[in-house]
Formats: sequence, structure tokens, C-alpha cells
Amino acid sequence: MNTDRSMGIEGKAEYIESSATRNYFSEVYSCYINGNYRAAVVSLWSVLVCDAVYKTQKLFELTGDIWAQKKLAAIEKLQQENSKSSEWELDLFEGFYTNKKFIGIGEISNIRDIQKKRHLCAHPVLSEDNALYTPNRDSVKSMILNALDDFLIRNNYYGKDVFPILRDTLKEDSEFYSELRNIKPLIIKYCQRLTRPATYQIFKDFYKFSFRLNDEDAVKYRRMNRTACLHLYKEVKKTPSLILKMKEERDFFENVSFKTNTLTFLFHFLSLNREIYENFSEEMRDRLRACRDKEAEDDVFYGLKIASMFLFKTPDDYFVFLKNELDNNIIKRFTLAEHLFISEVFHDVDCREILQNISISYAENSSTYDDADNRFDLVLNESLLNSFTSEQLNKLISCFDSNSQISSRRRSGIDKRNFAKNEN
Repeated sequence: MNTDRSMGIEGKAEYIESSATRNYFSEVYSCYINGNYRAAVVSLWSVLVCDAVYKTQKLFELTGDIWAQKKLAAIEKLQQENSKSSEWELDLFEGFYTNKKFIGIGEISNIRDIQKKRHLCAHPVLSEDNALYTPNRDSVKSMILNALDDFLIRNNYYGKDVFPILRDTLKEDSEFYSELRNIKPLIIKYCQRLTRPATYQIFKDFYKFSFRLNDEDAVKYRRMNRTACLHLYKEVKKTPSLILKMKEERDFFENVSFKTNTLTFLFHFLSLNREIYENFSEEMRDRLRACRDKEAEDDVFYGLKIASMFLFKTPDDYFVFLKNELDNNIIKRFTLAEHLFISEVFHDVDCREILQNISISYAENSSTYDDADNRFDLVLNESLLNSFTSEQLNKLISCFDSNSQISSRRRSGIDKRNFAKNEN
């Protein structure tokens, strides 16, 4: 839960998810307001523990989390053996820190301090004349705010082990998630309940499945896993410290499969996220460039050439390369899907005209009847056709006179009339 840290105690308390915890917390706040600071601290620790148990139960209910299951069983056993024992309380928070990454070092330090202060408030210190520790108003307020910010109002308590749940969900409902737009809501739903470190770890897991592994499941579900990876990375990018962590773990991200099909997915990913490529070593960059330039017979969709935007310093450099590859018939397949992908990558650049001209040039250079039919399917697509200028339409019409492979086709007359109709 992201709340304004300047918000007051009452405002923050409204964001506590558990209604039981909210009720317990009202007692803490009442003690604080009435100046009963020792009672406030003692109660605060009890509220934290109760909320930790609630979150552990919720985690198990929602995800079947093994850690949560074992913790709940261990607590129940301890309470049966000794109902007054509190030895498990701090250990539960330590588990949220070390196992679930729900809290970080700062948060666990604050929670440890609250537990320590709770003991001082509840038990006399013999070395100090049996005096109970009496915190002042400001320190109690600080502890209450820390408890709220660090744990109570957090509801993103899924852990890094959500990865197999996401992976299996995509696999088991593959028909639904083959519509890639359905994957984003799933990722967002879980990311709302994930800490940033856990999100990063899950992103790494999907990166590995998408771009490194080549077992049967990885191959079969690569398209969906890659899409999940894309959406997870959007969440990772929101945290500068995680981007720095990616740079420190460069070896992990360079460890990919160089099989053509897998590389095509990686090229797609890097074109949308060039900054990852920029962090690669020179050796890795050279190797990726060599893969693009190699004539790979299994690159049937020419993905290594078309989705290679990240290898160029500027969009203009890429478009010069693309036009040359198309004009020289090195790239033999260019459809609306490729056209839309290029537009997506360069969404912040006005590249419509240059892409239109490249598409027209591609159609002009048809070398067979079938080739012309396929290429004119692109320029006759309604979304593209309606965007052509009169000059561009005239250029398309004129190629019927200059290229017999275009004009002598069965479809020639229909295609030409479509251009002429749009020109008018």
C-alpha cells in the first residue's frame, strides 16, 4: 500500500486491511491519545503479531504458500504446548523478511525495536530499581507510524514463490491467455500484492523461462511467458534500485539461448526495452549483432532482422537498414504485424510517413504474382490504405505500369481500383 508518509495516524489506520486489526489498533491509538504510552507500546506489539498471523493465513488461503502453511502449523503446535509462549512472534516477522521479502532491512529493524521496547514497557528492569521503561510521546508516535508504514497497511504480501502460480495459471488456462491482452490484468493483480524485491525475482524467473530454457513447456508457452516478462519488467522499472541490481547481475541477463526461435523473442523484448541491451557487455552485443546478420534458414519470419531496433543508435539508422533489406529481398516477409510492431517500438517517434514509404517500396518490388498478392495485402489493409497521401497512392498506381508481376495478376484490376477509389 503506497500512502503519503506525511499522513497522520488516523488516516493511515483506515488502510489496514483486516477489520480485526483495525479494531485492535483503535485501542493502541486510544492509549496514545490518553497519554498511556507504556500500554500503547505493549498493545502495539500485540496488534503487529495478530496482523502478522492474519497475513500468514491470508497468504496460505490465496496461494497455498508452503512457508505460510508450515508457519501456521508450527505456531499452533507451540501454543498447544505452551499457550503463554511468545518465542514464535518475532520469528514470524523474520520469516516475512528473509523468506517472503515482504519487508526489508529497515522495516525488520523497526519491528525488532518495537518488540524490544514492548518488553521494556511490560517487564521491570532489575538493574534500574525495578523501574518500568516509560517512552515519551514522540517515540511512541514514531513507533506507531513505523508499525503502520512498515507492516500494518501493507497488503502486498505475496512472495517470490508466486512465480510457479503465475506460470501454471498461464499454462492451465493457455487458451484464455493466448489472447495476450489477457495477461496484463493477471500480472497487475499479483504485482499489487508483491514487494518490489519479490517482483524482481519473479521477473528474473520469467526472463529465464522466456529467453534461456528450451524444454517442451518453455517452447510451447514462450509467447505467453515473454508477454508476462514484459509486464513484470514494467513494474521493475519503477524502482531505480532494481535497475541498478540488473546491472550488477548482468551475467544472468546475458545467459540466454541462441537458438533462432528463442532469440526472436529476446530481440522483440530488447527492442521494447533497449536499456537492457545497453547494459550488456561488448562481447554480448557483438554476438547479438552477428545473429542478426547471419542468414538463418529457420528465421522464417525474419524476426532477428525486423526486431533489431535496439542494435541501432537512432530510428533513422534502423529505417535505412530495414528499407535496404526489403529492397534487396533479404527480408522476404513484411506484413501488417511487423508494421504495427515497429510502430509500437517507435511510439514516441513520428515514423508513420517513413513506414508508409517503406511499405509502398516493398509492394513495388514484387517479383512474382504470388509475391505481389502477399505484398499488396499489406498496403491494401484498411488502416494503412486510409492513411496514404494522394502522392503515395499515385506511386502505388504507377507501379502497375512498371512491374508486370503486379499488373498481370488476376487481382490486378481490383487492387488498382481500390487505390484509385481512395485517391478520390
